[in-house]
Amino acid sequence: SYTCSSFMKRRRSSVPEDFKRFILSERKQEHILHERKRRLYNRFFHKSLFYRSSLAVRLGYVVMFVIVFCLYNTTHSTRLERYVQCESRSFRGQKSTTDIVHIQTNYDEYRVSNDFRNCSRFKPGDILIVERNLFGKPIHFTQDEWDMTYGIYKNYVYYYMLLFATALTFFFHDGLDFFTTKLLYLFYAVDLISMVAFFIT
Repeated sequence: SYTCSSFMKRRRSSVPEDFKRFILSERKQEHILHERKRRLYNRFFHKSLFYRSSLAVRLGYVVMFVIVFCLYNTTHSTRLERYVQCESRSFRGQKSTTDIVHIQTNYDEYRVSNDFRNCSRFKPGDILIVERNLFGKPIHFTQDEWDMTYGIYKNYVYYYMLLFATALTFFFHDGLDFFTTKLLYLFYAVDLISMVAFFIT
């Protein structure tokens, strides 16, 4: 009876092991089929007009940013503008006070770099020479009798943040992933709008 009970015990214990192996085999097969489906779908997805357009726009934004970063301070043209007013505003921080100077001309209002602080240098009707870069953005200003130019400040923090976020999107290329497709749609639109906005504003 001992031999019979031992046999039955071994037989009962062998069934769960077989079942476990069966389940693991089925799961492995499902995973293989799912990965094959993913590869086949993504092969089609990466050739789709949407993905290629999104990729082109995102690459275009990165290339544009690099070109603008390298050539931004290159003077391309100058324009004579008539001085209207100069205003210095002080902002108190926790440790220091920052003076921000804004100059208004008959064309536009500019925030100038921190190395210019003296609004008393201007007289009503003064003519300023405003330098513009290759992209039509104002970058410096001066006057005929001055021996140096001063920078015009533009806040491009948004573009830096968008560059970093756009770079991260190149790691997302799974068309079966819902989050990936929504992300690509979002950056397709945001990058395109940002490139257009940079040149028209």
